[in-house]
Amino acid sequence: MIEKNKKRHSTQLGYWNSNKLYCSQPMDLLFLAYADHHKNLPAIQQEANTVYSLLTPGVAQGCYSIHPDRTATVDTIGEYLNRFRDNIFLFHYSGHAGDDIFHLEGEGARAEGIAHLLGQCPKLKLVILNRCSTVGQVRLLRKAGVEATIIATHAPVDDIAAMRFAYGFYKAFAGGDTVEKAFEQGIGAALMGSSISVHRSIDLENPPIEDNTPLWGIFTMPGNQGEEIKLPGVQQLHFAPLPSPGFFFGREKELSAITRQLAYNQASAISISGGPGIGKSALCLAALHQQETAQRFGARRFFVSCEGSASANDLMIEIAKSLGVLSGAKLGERIGNSQQKEQELEERIWNSLQRGRALLAIDNAETTFANDPLGLESLLKRLAGLPELALILTIRGEELPIGLAWKERFSLEPLDEDASSKVFLAIAEARFSGDPALPELLHELEGLPLAIVLMASQAVGEPDLRHLLARWKQQKTELLKRGAEGDRSTNIAVSIELSLESPRMTSSGLRVFRLLGQLPDGIAVSDLEQLASGDGLEGAKILATIGLARYSSQRLSALAPIREYASAKYTPDEKDWERLMIHYLTIVEKGEGILDTGGDKILAQITEELGNICRILDITLEDEATIGFKAALELGEFIRSCGLGDTSLLRKALEKARELNDRNVEAHLLSGLGDIAFVKSDYPDAESLLKEALPLYEQLKDILGQANCLRNLGEIAFLQSGHDTAAVLLEQALALYEQTEDINSKAYCLRSLGDMAFFRSDYKKARHLLGRALELFEQEEDVLGKANCLSRLVPSALNYARFNCFNLWALMKPLNFHLSGLMRQRL
Repeated sequence: MIEKNKKRHSTQLGYWNSNKLYCSQPMDLLFLAYADHHKNLPAIQQEANTVYSLLTPGVAQGCYSIHPDRTATVDTIGEYLNRFRDNIFLFHYSGHAGDDIFHLEGEGARAEGIAHLLGQCPKLKLVILNRCSTVGQVRLLRKAGVEATIIATHAPVDDIAAMRFAYGFYKAFAGGDTVEKAFEQGIGAALMGSSISVHRSIDLENPPIEDNTPLWGIFTMPGNQGEEIKLPGVQQLHFAPLPSPGFFFGREKELSAITRQLAYNQASAISISGGPGIGKSALCLAALHQQETAQRFGARRFFVSCEGSASANDLMIEIAKSLGVLSGAKLGERIGNSQQKEQELEERIWNSLQRGRALLAIDNAETTFANDPLGLESLLKRLAGLPELALILTIRGEELPIGLAWKERFSLEPLDEDASSKVFLAIAEARFSGDPALPELLHELEGLPLAIVLMASQAVGEPDLRHLLARWKQQKTELLKRGAEGDRSTNIAVSIELSLESPRMTSSGLRVFRLLGQLPDGIAVSDLEQLASGDGLEGAKILATIGLARYSSQRLSALAPIREYASAKYTPDEKDWERLMIHYLTIVEKGEGILDTGGDKILAQITEELGNICRILDITLEDEATIGFKAALELGEFIRSCGLGDTSLLRKALEKARELNDRNVEAHLLSGLGDIAFVKSDYPDAESLLKEALPLYEQLKDILGQANCLRNLGEIAFLQSGHDTAAVLLEQALALYEQTEDINSKAYCLRSLGDMAFFRSDYKKARHLLGRALELFEQEEDVLGKANCLSRLVPSALNYARFNCFNLWALMKPLNFHLSGLMRQRL
């Protein structure tokens, strides 16, 4: 067992794991020694760096270990030759030497002693003595029993030529060539800059060495085929290619921050989180392909997907494949599930990642995290401990593995309108840029990148986007796929189901997911427990954790494509649906008091929940028409009072009432739609609707309904300068109001008649009618009605000759009071 206090050297034979040093099976060792005793070999350290770089892929493959001794001394060479004698496969020395001496750092070492130590190495197959006159040492090596193939020089060799020889030789040797072929490559590299002699398979008894001509020679034992030696188990590393980032728009802030972190920090741990299809992988790949990232990490940028990796061990296998440590076909056979083989795999990964600066991106980590959270956290901690490794993790949802000091955390939001448009047009065609349906289509997708990409793929070949928008409204998420089945990147349903099938999903989470499918405005956090009957807060937390929902402004919501999928595939159970219906349709009932005290609070609540109310009402009209009709009429009153929302649901309710032959509801809906059109100054539509409602009220003998229609028709006629018609209609309405107990409506009818008299300059009649109306408004405590009456009574008094100043002052004082009170109430 290697001692822990020998960390500097033992890491070449073992690997560190959670502060314990594990040793693999004994590996062949390449011993590289360098010395520049006279300080006149400027290229020697460059040679050392180059040779080490060329050989380290074999270390990553687990084929052999390297011990580099860049400042070799008598003590270090002696110690290491003794310590590792059972493992040494190759001994390489570069530096000054003679036939019987090595000029090491600080002192010389007798060649005979080193030859003796090498003779004790049973695995030794190759000795390389570069640069100086070392042929004499070949004889010493043979005398000491060394049968290895020896590459040596005769007479001093130029420093640069020696470096070039080493580069050519080890590049070929590390690539899998034999010693003989590698020797020829080395000689070729050296010959480009120097004139040298070359001898192969030299016979030591009669060496062809006549003078001090520089040469390299291969010395082999007769009949041992030493020229065919190869590095043990070496194969060329093939890194998995880095995937293309594809189309990428938006996220400039996040991309810049990630790139900056990677470019200027020694090591980083960066997380990118968010819901399904939000663009986590795209952002990660864009960062990996940035120029600054490529310059810093070069080819050592690795992208590993966790899809299919149910455990940390599975993930290690995927990392090994990406690093090129072992081929995928042999990996399973060699690694298996045993602890020893897992350690062997980890050693190979660690050796590869420690070769130098590297960037490892682990994508879709939620798969492993959901099934083996502790294993993933342990693996990530060990990876984060590598001093020159930058780590990026993409994970679905918001829960991150603990134990890492994340340098940057990015939780992705939907794309903005500009980026959404660019993504769509990049995949579809630029000719759609001016299509009038494009804004609505993108609005429907709410900035979800995957949905935009899949929708854009459907647009290819379409004459325009109208038909595509219509298909979306009909098919919804069924449209968002490519191919029959697809995967998470080509089918929105598959992507969503991966989250729903997560081990972290619970019954509470699924229950809240079913509710969210019916609620386009999401759920107020304060309503969660009520609507999900005790499961709300826990279920919401689960959905946010796995990325199917998100919190914003004290509301939990899901993006439109996810919500539409939930609506189609995961409807609430009967009790939860009833709870939803009662909750949201009760809110709209409050619209009747919108102008009363507290109206602003009611207005805010209805406005915030209007999308949910309309959705619930839409379904209720189909399933429970009676309840739906009542809610539709209340919604109409809210729209009339506040001018918010559209009338599509009211018209749908009208068609339903006609289908069921419910004349009462039909009349009220026609009247309500007419009132809304009147408030919006659409007088032709308002007149048409009210005239259609009036005979229905007459058939129903609904006096108040008739009176309201006549009054509104009179108001419309008056506003369109039909004063005579207006007077007749208003008088008819007043006569009907006299038969009812609706004092407030009667007061407003009198006020309208007073207004018409005022505009006809009949000030006496105006004062009489407005005075009657004022009395009724005071009786009803209608502040607005009183203020309106007084605003007309003052100018009518000014124009009434017998009206004295005292009476004018008596009117102006309450007018000022009521107007001030009204202003305070509205504020």
